[in-house]
Formats: sequence, structure tokens, C-alpha cells
Amino acid sequence: MALLALAAVLQTKPDMAATRALPPAAWLGGLYGAVFVVASAYAVPRLGVATTIVLMVAGQMMLSLILDHFGFMGVPKQPITLSRLAGVAMLIGGVLLVRRG
Repeated sequence: MALLALAAVLQTKPDMAATRALPPAAWLGGLYGAVFVVASAYAVPRLGVATTIVLMVAGQMMLSLILDHFGFMGVPKQPITLSRLAGVAMLIGGVLLVRRG
């Protein structure tokens, strides 16, 4: 994140007006990325690479169902259905199988 901030400062002509015009949600991507990297670095030595990756995918799928259901950021709403929940349940089952492995 510090490297990105440095790159932004070193640009030949930073557009501060455009930066201030960004919606608050636009800044969450960088924060999310930083938290994701730190959480991964913390989890891999404790859980192993396979379990960490499977948990990441399962978590992202659960969140994507919620975001789709409510139409977050203007995407078309897609209700949570039993088949979509079953897909996430299979991912969670995969977490258990990989962890048990």
C-alpha cells in the first residue's frame, strides 16, 4: 500500500480533484487487498496453503451471494437460491475435506 501511495505521489501530474471525487467505496479495494495479504500471511503457517486458499474461495463465494442478492454497486440483483446455497455448501464441505485430509 505504501508503494502505491509513493507511485501516486511520483506521478507527473496527479489529479487530486478526481481523487477527491471518488466515492468512499472506491478506497475499500486497497484496504481489502492489504487485509487479505496480511490474513493470508498469518493463516498459511497455521492452517497450510491448501486450507487457506479453500477458505478464501469459500468466503468470497459467500460474500458474492450476498452482494448479488442485494445488487451491490448497481449489478443486477440475483436472489439467493437453493442451488446457489448448495454450491457454497459444497465449497465449505471442500474446506472440511481439505482440512481433514
